[in-house]
Amino acid sequence: MHFEHLHLLAIRGEVHPWLGARLHKAVQPSPHEVALALRRQGETRWLLLSIHPQRARVHWLQGEPQGEETPFVATLRQWLRGAVLRKVEQIHFDRILHLAFQGEDRWGQPTFWSLIAEFMGRHSNLALVNREGIVLAPLKPVSHRVNRYREMLPGVAYVPPPPDGKRNPFQRPWEAWEAWWQELPPEADVGEAWRQTFRGGTPLFWEALTRTAGLPRQFRRQEASQETLRRMVAALEALAALGEGRFQAVERREGKGALLLPLPPEVALEREEHPLPSLSLGVERWALEEEQRARLEQRKGEIRSWLRRLQRRLETLLQEAQEVEAQAQRASQYRRWGELLLAYASQVPSGAAEVEVEDFVGGERVRIPLEEHRSLVENAQRYFQQARKAERRLQAWKGRKAALETHLTLCRQWALALEEVLSLEELEERARDIASLAKSYGLPLGRRTSSAPSKGRGVEEHLERRLLPGGWEVLLGRNAEENEHLLRVLSQPEDIWLHARGVAGAHVLLRTQGHPDRVPPQVLEAAARWAAWHSPARHSGLVPVDYTLRKYVHKPKGSPPGHVLYRHEKTLFVEPEPLEEKDPFPEGP
Repeated sequence: MHFEHLHLLAIRGEVHPWLGARLHKAVQPSPHEVALALRRQGETRWLLLSIHPQRARVHWLQGEPQGEETPFVATLRQWLRGAVLRKVEQIHFDRILHLAFQGEDRWGQPTFWSLIAEFMGRHSNLALVNREGIVLAPLKPVSHRVNRYREMLPGVAYVPPPPDGKRNPFQRPWEAWEAWWQELPPEADVGEAWRQTFRGGTPLFWEALTRTAGLPRQFRRQEASQETLRRMVAALEALAALGEGRFQAVERREGKGALLLPLPPEVALEREEHPLPSLSLGVERWALEEEQRARLEQRKGEIRSWLRRLQRRLETLLQEAQEVEAQAQRASQYRRWGELLLAYASQVPSGAAEVEVEDFVGGERVRIPLEEHRSLVENAQRYFQQARKAERRLQAWKGRKAALETHLTLCRQWALALEEVLSLEELEERARDIASLAKSYGLPLGRRTSSAPSKGRGVEEHLERRLLPGGWEVLLGRNAEENEHLLRVLSQPEDIWLHARGVAGAHVLLRTQGHPDRVPPQVLEAAARWAAWHSPARHSGLVPVDYTLRKYVHKPKGSPPGHVLYRHEKTLFVEPEPLEEKDPFPEGP
């Protein structure tokens, strides 16, 4: 969703009753936002004006904002403090709002100022303009180097944005509507023709218009009549009243977001829609969700970069491990060559580039390359050294290849699971796991992850617990550090450990008080559903969850926190589900 022309018209209707209010205070909550405190009859409300590139908007705030002193706010206070709001006007149904204030100039004479807000994506701006049309202060200064059409600087005459070439649908006589209607080809899609001709003709405006007129969302000119046009024009008159506050604010959830639709009060709501107390409330909530979504996507981008770096490191190390393994396979050959050279030392001429001798084990002829500048004994010693070196490297890398392959698979799973993360909290848990694994390979990643719980007691305080009826306690580790603490500190050998199979995810521990055989199947299934819920497979129908006794779970030497191997496991196929403490289960041990 975007803040559109129709939204601005309706917000104008919500602000209109506050004409006559005095500007009491102004603050700047962020570089893109200014909030105005308007006071009337002992009541104060805050109006937010935002020129954010993706979330430009205006609406009433539910609470009092905090902000810093800035030059723009100082200018507003200098000229507008105590000024009276006299006019709220949307210019030509464009995304431009004029707030006209009346006050006194420095000589005590009555005068007017306009606070002009332009809600136009990355070109959005806010400017204080005097009655002569001179810019006193822009929130975002724009010089001719940035925009040759118009500057937005103190002392420069205010120039409106360039015209978009579209018509204002609210300022047309009936004759003009008839002429437009007659010009449409019979096969023309009327909605598409509307969107191309009229300002603000977005799908949202067209939906509001057709629903108000009682028309289908899509129809062709040849399917309509003169009565259709009359109903459309009558619907426009009803929509124009949004600017006077005569509307109902409607919210409809669509995918991960919401669509806000101001409609005349007589329009019936559809099944998936619900009314809001005000459009401002919906716009504020939408902006907050968009901000959180943007922060989430930005953080995901950082973590994707981390994963790419970590994967490159792991792939490099895996290639090195494979090379070491290949060299180690030749260690026995090098040692055999050295032994054969010493055995045939008296038969090999000095300065030879290679020698062919008979292997006294299998009787085969063996060619051995030699370095001509070395003696036969030196060549033999060189092969013994190469054999020892390969064996030492193999010993040093022993087991690392399997760990590298496991961690590389884990990184790929994390990359896929990243797309399903919906909260910053869950994302930071994943970031800590990635940073922990990267640190174990000597790779520091980006900025510090936020508010990681401290070791020991701090970790335990952050663990999620569920105490089910009957006394069965279930614990959840959501990141590598919590998983490590769960396994090494809080678990007993006979407790049941659970984890979604084949994917990165949370560790779940079901405490059994030493009697795993007494755990009812319903309890075990509930714990398995919880493990599936806290895994990338959350949105699957059935998820395989492995479980085994804690004593069969071990941590490989040198592996990063949270990484374990397990055996003697069994598997449950369950539907992912959060674990609540209200489900009735049989008595515990």
